[in-house]
Amino acid sequence: MEILFPAAGHGPGVVVAHAWWGLNQTIRDYGAALVDQGFVVGLVDLFEGRVTDRSSRPNGSARPTGRCRQAHGWCGPSANWRHIAKSIEVVLAR
Repeated sequence: MEILFPAAGHGPGVVVAHAWWGLNQTIRDYGAALVDQGFVVGLVDLFEGRVTDRSSRPNGSARPTGRCRQAHGWCGPSANWRHIAKSIEVVLAR
């Protein structure tokens, strides 16, 4: 998860999760807009950097990798929330 901070270095927190196409530029731009408003933003990447723009095939190229499934013992993106929660804990501990 990428954590974006406003100029003040602190602010209320928001977690932004992408849809089936992955963490694309549109979602990154949305996160940047929230940062400009003073929020600390966590950009979730459920598909480890993979994105798709093929609207005819949701999740066709943006699905969790085999390595991720093996490491976490899961078959879908929802279990990645454990990793996201841990990332948030690390940021809050700073």
